[in-house]
Order: sequence, then structure tokens, then C-alpha cells
Amino acid sequence: MEQKLKSVLKSLKINEGLISSIMGGVVVVIMAAMIFNYFKSVNKNGKITDESASNASVTEETTPKELPATYKVKQGDDLWHISEKYYNSGYNYVDIAKTNKLANASAIEVGQDLVIPKVGAKKITVLKAEPETTVVANTPITKISIEGAKYTTVKGDHLWSIAVRAYGDGYAWTKIYNANRQIIGRNPSILFSGVELTLPR
Repeated sequence: MEQKLKSVLKSLKINEGLISSIMGGVVVVIMAAMIFNYFKSVNKNGKITDESASNASVTEETTPKELPATYKVKQGDDLWHISEKYYNSGYNYVDIAKTNKLANASAIEVGQDLVIPKVGAKKITVLKAEPETTVVANTPITKISIEGAKYTTVKGDHLWSIAVRAYGDGYAWTKIYNANRQIIGRNPSILFSGVELTLPR
């Protein structure tokens, strides 16, 4: 028994690098999945995500008065705008398409007569979502301005940030690029550290 245990432990010791690599790969995959799910559900600036869309519903209100029986399609019409015209809601385009047995709601032709159904106007409502909490770190950001006519680049530099620090205007990066085109090369986005740039004043 003891001999068997020693042989198992010895084989594990030999394969330790492989086992560590596999476990590290599993951790990376799990972290990537967690990060992907986080950013997938983030609702930024009113963009509808799957999560926020599940809080929305379409409700029907009272039927608008004075609906015509039919409508003759004109140049530039589509069901959404026709629905907005009569129901003050584009969401009723579904009812118009269903009543007229249209297989494709975007396939209407000029001169076609559409029956306008007597249904309530649909209105989208959004359930109240939980307020988002924003954490703001109060770390001061200090960027050192560039005074001289020469500047040596460091890791992370790009022409825009150098122009902001040297001139106070990011759009002045073109002045720096034009003065240093021979050193920088054809692509101004690639800037190596340790390169001495001339800053035209």
C-alpha cells in the first residue's frame, strides 16, 4: 500500500507542471465567462439589454376614436408610421399586419388598401428598475506637462497624450507627427519607448 502511494505521488510530482497548467487554464476560462456575463448585462446610457428588456411590457390602452376602415398606402409609408398616425403608437403595426394577413410586415406596396383594426393603442411601459450604485474613487490624476522642445517617450505614451501635455490640445498630435515622421514611421499609432521626439513650439 505504501509503495503504491509513493508511486502515485511520484507520478504527480513528475506531471506537476502539466497539472498546474490545466488548473490555470480552467481558472482563466471561468474568469473570462464571469467577465463576459457581467458586461453582457450592463445597461449603459439607456441601451436595452436582455435583463432590462425583461422589465418592459407592452400594454393596450383604449381604442382611439375616428379610426378609418381602410388606408391606401402612399409612397414612403411603412406599417410603423401608419400605426403611429392612427394609434399614436408604432407598436400597433403588429395588429395591422395580422388583420391584413401580411406574411412580411415590411412588404407593403403603394396603392395597397390596408384594413385598420379597431384595437387599443399599445404603449410600452418599463417597470421600475433598481437604482444603480456608482463607486467613484478619489484618486488624483496628475499628468506632468511637457515644457521643452524635446521629449523622450516612455511606455504607454501616444501622440495624443503627448500633445495634450505639451500643448494642452490633443489635436496638435499632427504637429508632433509631422515634425518626427522620419523617426516615428508611417503609422503614428505605433510609438516605441525611448524615442526622442522634437516638439515644435
